[in-house]
Amino acid sequence: MATTRSGTTAGGAGNGSRSQLSVVVPAYNETDNIQPLCERLFKATKEAGIEAELLIMDDESPGSEATKVVVEKLRADYPIRVHCRRRSEGRGLSSAVLLGFDMAKYENILCMDADLQHEPEAVPAVADPVMSGAAEFSVGSRHVGGGGLVLARGRQRCNPIGFKIGLEIMARCRCASVQDVGITFRERVAGESKLTMKQNVQYLEQLAMLYWDRYAPILVLLLVAILVVLYLLANALFF
Repeated sequence: MATTRSGTTAGGAGNGSRSQLSVVVPAYNETDNIQPLCERLFKATKEAGIEAELLIMDDESPGSEATKVVVEKLRADYPIRVHCRRRSEGRGLSSAVLLGFDMAKYENILCMDADLQHEPEAVPAVADPVMSGAAEFSVGSRHVGGGGLVLARGRQRCNPIGFKIGLEIMARCRCASVQDVGITFRERVAGESKLTMKQNVQYLEQLAMLYWDRYAPILVLLLVAILVVLYLLANALFF
């Protein structure tokens, strides 16, 4: 998923912003994946002529200290940072991503997982529709691909629950143009999946809230119409 923080797409900004990208990676016990992710990401962005930074958002996991050590070693060769969140800053993947967006250095922002199932080599292609101004939001998919958005229109209304932060931003920010970019989805090599039944329940909760946010007036009118019809039927049948 890629985006810009301002109300204009990168294509309408200066040439510098078109070639600059902040990559935000939420992580929880992903120490073993950080170095290969970093090396592959910066190799891909360098070849694509993109000036990039990597921001690891560690959710104060048991592996936080080990992750800090890995990042500190990598900083000698790469523009990489790690932020270990305090409990007061929130919990969960979605809130980690939004905090990372707020801390990002560049206007163009891309979010990807730390598990290497999304190939770092696909980052330039996923970010390109947003960086070139062709789309407001691009999404990387195993079926088609990539995602980006304009945060200025709905950042404060985003509700960071569950894992589907891309869906949240795309809906809340009212993205006018969305472009899919094909990527390859790989098996996890290190670490463990964080997906649980709780995340599935949160996804359903998120869908309900997004539908309400988008269609609340229509749903209210529909409810009123149903109540009026029931009232008229009751009068016709019993009075």
